[in-house]
Amino acid sequence: MPTIVGLAGSPSMPSRTCGLVRTVIDRIAAKTGAKTRLVDLAELVPDLGIRGRADASPRLEEALAAIEGAGLLIVGAPVYKGSYPGLFKHLIDLLEYPCLVRTPVGLLATGGSDRHALVVEYQLRPLFAFFGAKTLATAVFVPDKAIHNGWVVDEPCGARLSQMIAEAVHELKALRAGPPRRRVRAGLPDPWGGRRRCERGEASHGKSGFRHGSPRRLKRPRDGRAPSPPGTP
Repeated sequence: MPTIVGLAGSPSMPSRTCGLVRTVIDRIAAKTGAKTRLVDLAELVPDLGIRGRADASPRLEEALAAIEGAGLLIVGAPVYKGSYPGLFKHLIDLLEYPCLVRTPVGLLATGGSDRHALVVEYQLRPLFAFFGAKTLATAVFVPDKAIHNGWVVDEPCGARLSQMIAEAVHELKALRAGPPRRRVRAGLPDPWGGRRRCERGEASHGKSGFRHGSPRRLKRPRDGRAPSPPGTP
């Protein structure tokens, strides 16, 4: 059975973000019967002063393995001065690159002002898209004043949160009904490898006869005029 993993990305303790993430994964579990696991960044702060995964403590390694093995990942991060915390990004940097391919990920952010509302779309969504994750369509920013004991008391924010939870429940039910999702681990073929080879000009020749990713050289006409771009009459 897929496990719901919540990642609370606040280094503070106690934290509104952690309470919100806990509430969300509990609500999803109540609708699906799935197991839950909460990874709290605040508990890992003493273990994050490392340069790489090879130096991870057993506690940090267990937390990273839980994130990488999630059937559904709910990520919440507070916003400080226009961005998520550096320690949160450092934790994400320690994940194996292909580990979240096709994993459903719900995105949450909290902050003191609505000026930070676009962080979920312009920072968190691209971050997890890089890992090949399947980010849920609805991402939610909740102002600090709208959170009370982990619950959202603002009606419009609560409606968006309920929509995100419904999407998460749908993804979990689809995982149960379908074949097991094949995990991509380190050492296996990179799911984006073909694209990278094209960007480096290393892919095989296509139908046009030109190597993908390499600049196309234009032949100079015999009359000495500048060459015309392809498709120019």
